[in-house]
Amino acid sequence: MLDVSSAKSVASQAEASSTPVATMRKVQVQISNFAYTPATIFAKKGEKVQLQIVGTEGTHGFASKGLNLNVRVPEGETVVVDLPTDKAGTFEVYCSVPCGSGHKSMKATIVIE
Repeated sequence: MLDVSSAKSVASQAEASSTPVATMRKVQVQISNFAYTPATIFAKKGEKVQLQIVGTEGTHGFASKGLNLNVRVPEGETVVVDLPTDKAGTFEVYCSVPCGSGHKSMKATIVIE
């Protein structure tokens, strides 16, 4: 004889295992004096992306007006940011912390397709 509560439990487990789980893609971005690596980040519209921004040299910013991002990243620290992917486009990233002679050339791009 089959225990009805066990059957329900097994059915619930089967349902849960067949339900797709949204996965978060992690992208590491390294910031050094006057450079972002990688300099271009690609994502799909609606994709869940987490940026792990690592300060490898100096204190810098990771900012994008179009994506409403602006974080300070000190040397030796990692700052984690969920990338907003609700709108498609190409977004400029720049350093928001005055950091020296190459500050104005610190640029990266985020492309959301």
